[in-house]
Amino acid sequence: RGTAQENKQVWSVEAGLLAAFLFAAMISFIFVLLAAGAAIAAAQRDGGCERDGGACLAKESGVDEEALLQHGATLHEVSKHLALATCSVGESVACSTDGSASEWCSGNQCCLGTSGRLYTCPSASIEHAPGCTHPKSYDCTGSSPSSAPPQPTPDPAPTPPTKCDTQPNPPSSWGQGTYVFSPTDNQTDIQARINAAYASNGGQRPPNNGQFSDKRFAFLFQPGEYKVDVPVGFYTTVAGMGDHPDKVVFSGNKGVYCEQG
Repeated sequence: RGTAQENKQVWSVEAGLLAAFLFAAMISFIFVLLAAGAAIAAAQRDGGCERDGGACLAKESGVDEEALLQHGATLHEVSKHLALATCSVGESVACSTDGSASEWCSGNQCCLGTSGRLYTCPSASIEHAPGCTHPKSYDCTGSSPSSAPPQPTPDPAPTPPTKCDTQPNPPSSWGQGTYVFSPTDNQTDIQARINAAYASNGGQRPPNNGQFSDKRFAFLFQPGEYKVDVPVGFYTTVAGMGDHPDKVVFSGNKGVYCEQG
């Protein structure tokens, strides 16, 4: 009887161990299934990024893919742009995307491509550098495409010239012997100024009057008609200010003349 009871206890212990082993195996199997499911989901998510042409990569890198797309780039180009963001502006880099080309460039230089095309260097600070026929073939700086160089600031508009009739006569910066006349000026006053200059620097009383004078005169006539005579003495200049010779007309008895000695 005692032996039967001991056998029963042994069988009970063995049954308990078996149950514990089965429970542990079940838990392990569940963990394996969960891990497999997570791996499958990750693979699908990565595959989705590839199918989306780099959209997930753009989110992880913080680059604004919408800005790139607005510049006309395709999703594939966006993905390429993000994947190649491995250089800084001005760094010396290979001209080709796979580094197989023998040519290298840096900054806003040009790379020689097929058919004589000059592509902007991938490490340039702008998308299309001056002197290059084409923009970047790829951008390794990670910056979004930029526009052409800024246009120069236009020169300020010139200040309109001041009208002659608002200046003193003679003009203060032209010397005391320079006079500017207008057809609306008093003709008698114009004739008096001309006669005074001729009395100083012209005529034959005395002979060759004014030949060694230190005075200088310049009479400038704005377009129009003048009923005056203008005798020209030594060191005296007479000029019309019209854009054509017939714009200034002298209708006096002699007009502009030189008295012979």
